[in-house]
Amino acid sequence: MPDLRFPSAIVAVTVLIALLAAACSSTAVPEANGKSATAGTESGSTSPTATVLGDVLEPARLAVLVPDFENLSTTGLVPTLSVAQYGDFWRAELTAYNAGHPGFPPVDLDVVSWDPLTPESTQQACREVLDLGATVVATTANFPESGYRCFSDAGLVVITVGPVTRLRLTRFGGLVFSVLPSRETLAVQTIEALDRRGLLPTSVALIGNTQEGDRQGADAAVGTLETLGYAVHSEQVQTALGIVEIRRDASGIAQRIGDAGAEAIVFASNATVANELAPHLRQLGVPVFFIDIDGITTLDAARRLGPLWVNTVAATALRPTSSPASEFEAQCQSRFRQFIRGEADARAVGNWDARSSQRPASNRGAPVDQVEPSGDVGYHECTIVGALGAALEVTDGVGSSEAIADALVQIPTIPVALGESGQFKPNQHWLTNEVGLVQLTADERCAYSETCWVELGS
Repeated sequence: MPDLRFPSAIVAVTVLIALLAAACSSTAVPEANGKSATAGTESGSTSPTATVLGDVLEPARLAVLVPDFENLSTTGLVPTLSVAQYGDFWRAELTAYNAGHPGFPPVDLDVVSWDPLTPESTQQACREVLDLGATVVATTANFPESGYRCFSDAGLVVITVGPVTRLRLTRFGGLVFSVLPSRETLAVQTIEALDRRGLLPTSVALIGNTQEGDRQGADAAVGTLETLGYAVHSEQVQTALGIVEIRRDASGIAQRIGDAGAEAIVFASNATVANELAPHLRQLGVPVFFIDIDGITTLDAARRLGPLWVNTVAATALRPTSSPASEFEAQCQSRFRQFIRGEADARAVGNWDARSSQRPASNRGAPVDQVEPSGDVGYHECTIVGALGAALEVTDGVGSSEAIADALVQIPTIPVALGESGQFKPNQHWLTNEVGLVQLTADERCAYSETCWVELGS
């Protein structure tokens, strides 16, 4: 990699002119992060505040969206990490990046939360991000993709791990990027992979849900099954009505699938829905295949699915395994393990100390006895920070949304943790392309929880 500690000569001359002009006018240069965080936001720089010199070296300011699961953590339906802990791992990744690029303006970080049970909270989160002056928005959680429009309308780049519908990736000024392929692409490639392996019988039931994005993925799967000649019975779980309604309708869904004579089930929803339906689907005695359109192959999902789903096959564009496949992934995994064990640099992880039984008040709801939150988080943050860092190398440190969006599609190779390397293209705003089959297992290969995903046949 070339030495990128200093900007190009043109930028350097422009900076010098800007400095001389500022000195002559005796006017203070405004701070890049002069706006303060609003309620529900955890704000803080990962390094000394950068300054904006005209429009030349506008630093990147990253706002990360994390779910506020504090009120739901006792239900077992969601991860047990606090908002502060989610944010602290992002800080650890950005601190590592900033330390490796001393000649660039440091990337600053704001953590903004939203309530997954309150749809309007996504708009509040967007307003907070805009008030903070962010140039890039990122999330590794399942932020409703309908909420991305607010950011793209404001001209902000959005980088997410989870799949997004093709419509979201192609509209909104080309500002939305994802690590995984579009939901429709994942669905189509999953059905094609299962078909090639001869794993599907002639009569199939497909279970999707009514959530925007998931619904489009399920529709694409149904269309592909029918095109390939399968008889398809479709069920849509009413996720918008809440967990109580899902439980109430679970037996009815299984009954209708049985009555339709389906010999296999293709499941295109999330781990929460899977576990609610599991006892009823298992009574049917038919195989179930998962499509990873809603985070069902994450470390946390593997833990939550548990022994009941062992040996189930899923199709995913990630490679969920505890064995790093590259030096990049090994470094990501090392930082992740240091973080969850409380061994990371205290300056990087803020006020979270996993070795202490005394939690600061800002860590709302964090269990005092949870030293290592096994399976609650992965290290996709590493992939996103790596992609952002690669874009900033192209722009010589200029962190405006427009510059970053243009740079992302110019980078020939971007490494992906828990996946293969990939490339953003002008007409393809996702990194990974190859869908593979994995299987849920419970053996010595599971590093973080009782159950985990491994490559099928490994």
